[in-house]
Amino acid sequence: MEVAWIDLDAAGSMAPARLPMLELGATSGPPIVLIPGLTDGLYPVADPAGRALYAEVPVPMDRCRGLVVSYRHPLSSTLTTRDLADDVAAVLKHRLDRPAVVIAHSMGTMVAQHLAAAYPGMVAGLVLSAPLLHVDPALRAVVGRWAALVRGRQWAAFADDALASSYTGDEVGRRRALRGALPDVVPEEGLAQ
Repeated sequence: MEVAWIDLDAAGSMAPARLPMLELGATSGPPIVLIPGLTDGLYPVADPAGRALYAEVPVPMDRCRGLVVSYRHPLSSTLTTRDLADDVAAVLKHRLDRPAVVIAHSMGTMVAQHLAAAYPGMVAGLVLSAPLLHVDPALRAVVGRWAALVRGRQWAAFADDALASSYTGDEVGRRRALRGALPDVVPEEGLAQ
């Protein structure tokens, strides 16, 4: 697994920033793009703990070219999911020669939907896990709680709340075990702003 840093202003994005991207699988196979959820901020692909989350992707990576497109650094509180979709599009324009199947999770599904709507020629198909269509009062409450934890630099509490709020059933236990196996992460300073 190799991490590449994409200079977004050179890629045609709206503001100078860098975006980490993880490359998986066969370089010549059909492209699959993975867009993570909000908790990517705690375990970005640029960090070894973040890369460990993608060690066993449930798609045939031996036959596909996989790109895990993370979020820009520095991350600004004024960015929208539409802006993040523009970032993904800038990367795909420079990295892929054909449309990709986009697999997205949670907040990443909002980014993927904007990507498909604004750049339909880049998207061969969408697979959405825990999709969000719009922000309702319940989601605003959860994200508000997370924002307060992040501003307070309470990373472990944020990670625990994110797991409890994002998963159900047996998956909660599996995710807690995975989180317990990973080292505690203190994100870069810009995330708390």
